[in-house]
Amino acid sequence: MDSPSGFGSEQLLLALKGQKVVIPNLQNIFRKWPQGVNNELENNQLVVDQYLDSLLPEDDKRLAKLKASDFGFFGAAWWPEAPKENLRIVTIFSIWVFIPLGTILKDQLLIGKSYSFGMMIFKELDSEAGILLNDFATSQIFRADTVSYVRHCLGFCSYSYGECKVPQNHIIRSFEMIGNAICKVYNEDQRRNLLNEIELYIEMTEVEQEIRLSGSLPSVQSYWKYRMGTSAVRVSLSTNEYSKEFVAPQSIFLHISMRKLWDKANEIIWISSVNDIMSVKKELSQGSAESLIPLLFIESGSAQMAVTSAIEMLRIAVEEFDECATKLTTTYINDEKASIPLQYFIEACQFNCTGNLNWSLITKRYGIVAATRWWEFYTDVVKDGGGKFAFEVELMHRKYGSIIRASPDELHVKDPE
Repeated sequence: MDSPSGFGSEQLLLALKGQKVVIPNLQNIFRKWPQGVNNELENNQLVVDQYLDSLLPEDDKRLAKLKASDFGFFGAAWWPEAPKENLRIVTIFSIWVFIPLGTILKDQLLIGKSYSFGMMIFKELDSEAGILLNDFATSQIFRADTVSYVRHCLGFCSYSYGECKVPQNHIIRSFEMIGNAICKVYNEDQRRNLLNEIELYIEMTEVEQEIRLSGSLPSVQSYWKYRMGTSAVRVSLSTNEYSKEFVAPQSIFLHISMRKLWDKANEIIWISSVNDIMSVKKELSQGSAESLIPLLFIESGSAQMAVTSAIEMLRIAVEEFDECATKLTTTYINDEKASIPLQYFIEACQFNCTGNLNWSLITKRYGIVAATRWWEFYTDVVKDGGGKFAFEVELMHRKYGSIIRASPDELHVKDPE
């Protein structure tokens, strides 16, 4: 369980302080995969802002921070083909899963009435309300309340005599709207799959909290094992069928290649963007050493080698995803009821991966600035009806000068001489 070389969090952070790393253009790894943005982007951003307003009606500072993350774009990039209402539900569900609980409940913490973390980003909780990490018992109550209410809302009531105990926590209660929408579309197998992934996620947050409370850094292997659950990526993958309202036969999800494909999509998303390459700057600035890059640094002694190793893991995961997709396509090629929804699901997972990376490159959440072809696509095709790339370049010249980088391999020069 303990990390190699006897490193503690403080020693590891000190060792990493001041080191510089170069992260190459990760989009090259996904050059054969689809990417896009939903035509309902602007409406989705409005929906997200309204939802966040309902969660934080009297906390302008935290509200502004969350809105700056642009979860509306997150949803539109993850599910570019979802109809308007489906996009609204899957985006709000993602917020319900990913939004930092400490940010929402810090005021309640001050009066001793908050729960600890559960269905939220662990690292954010650490920075916003770290004191809660020591309250394992209250965390367990939150987890138990969440699981019970989710089961109820998905039609698997866990209450005696059918009586539903409505949770006091308003974040947990907000799942009712999500559950009602999902139940209108999903059959029992689909709802069961979603519930299983949510329960796995919550179970793994318990494991992660216990490791953190132990005071030791995990090994890469230990971290990898629980991160596959706490990333919550599998939870979001479970909504892909809802996003386009298709039904893949349950037999597909029991196939060994499909189980591996889910694992690879999970690895791709949390390695490449959510946590652990693109967010390394934010993680370290918040004093958090429990992520892949710092843990790989312990083994290699070099921050750049750690990043290079993580990128190689990402490349391999993408290749293995494609291998699984090919095997599944070949297996079900003559099954008309399975082949079409299978292709929908594979493509949806690819959109999830590229969308998450593209969101990571433009969100203010990670404190990075990236010039990418995605930005060119967005400004020229999507933003305000498209055709805005040249205009945006002009604005960049006004702000940054006569020479700017408009994409990873393209410089724009504006010099009257």
